[in-house]
Amino acid sequence: MPRLTVGVRNLSSLQAKVKRIDWSIQAAVIGALRGLADPIEQDIKRELRKTKSGPMVTRYRPPRQVKVSLPYEAPAEDLSMLVNSIEVDVDPSQFNMTMAALAPYARELEYGNRHMLPRPFLRPALTRWRQRINRRDPQSYQRGTRPCLKMQANN
Repeated sequence: MPRLTVGVRNLSSLQAKVKRIDWSIQAAVIGALRGLADPIEQDIKRELRKTKSGPMVTRYRPPRQVKVSLPYEAPAEDLSMLVNSIEVDVDPSQFNMTMAALAPYARELEYGNRHMLPRPFLRPALTRWRQRINRRDPQSYQRGTRPCLKMQANN
């Protein structure tokens, strides 16, 4: 049976060039994620600090009046613990960005519980940013280079 062998001259040089291209693509993706991290974090915090449309209630000791949020509205900024617990982190090894609220009650606010309807704040921010990115370059859909933000809830 006839056999044809095709070799590549200067294979090590070609491999080095491919690695450089790989690293430049990786650096661009990581740079884009890092460029999004701070604006997304600021957007989440801005939504939490907005004046809410719920009623005024008396809470705490000593008692004080606070305006609460309505269900499905971002929670009201109360003592700033939730706002200060917001973190957006980029993991270059996994090419992903993680948004987290580290306050102990953040999960109940985001998803609700049996006593309270949800007051989501992370998921709406991701939705807003996904829309902004996709609106920025609508032609990218045809080119197949559309930026993608994948949402994964880590309860």
